[in-house]
Amino acid sequence: SSDCPGGRGFGVTVTVTSDGQPVANADVKLKDASTFSAFIGKKTDAAGNAFFQKIAIGKRFLVDVRPPSGFESFTSDEYVLQQASGLSIPIELEKRQQGNFILLKVVSDKDAPVDEVVVQAFDVNGKALQKAFADKDGKVSLSVSSRRPYYVTVYAEGFLPFSSTLSPGSE
Repeated sequence: SSDCPGGRGFGVTVTVTSDGQPVANADVKLKDASTFSAFIGKKTDAAGNAFFQKIAIGKRFLVDVRPPSGFESFTSDEYVLQQASGLSIPIELEKRQQGNFILLKVVSDKDAPVDEVVVQAFDVNGKALQKAFADKDGKVSLSVSSRRPYYVTVYAEGFLPFSSTLSPGSE
């Protein structure tokens, strides 16, 4: 692959659980930390594991998990594969709560959906709360704890950054 010249690289295992139980059939993508583009993706098996082979030492990436319904999506902070022994990444998902959501649809100036977009929500004090990626239709859902306003930033390669203050229930 282009990430591993000569086809050499090492393994990354992502284990997805909720309340200590494996979450099967979650869509797990490793995304380049600079461009946010997915470079490999797999579904978790019955034990909640997704194993990725041939990842280059020094590769910087995020883990994006789109679980089956009933669970919150998850996007990690940055990881770097630093050793030949590989990397094991545990992800604990939260069960989806009935509550407050901010729903976004990210579109271009031509009204076409834009995917591979990172959306970050912050509280009024600037504390980062949640990071999520838009799906192939440009849609993203952020689960928030209250009905107060949140500051939201949107970044996509090839587009100017966007930010706005939004409240739960707004679209």
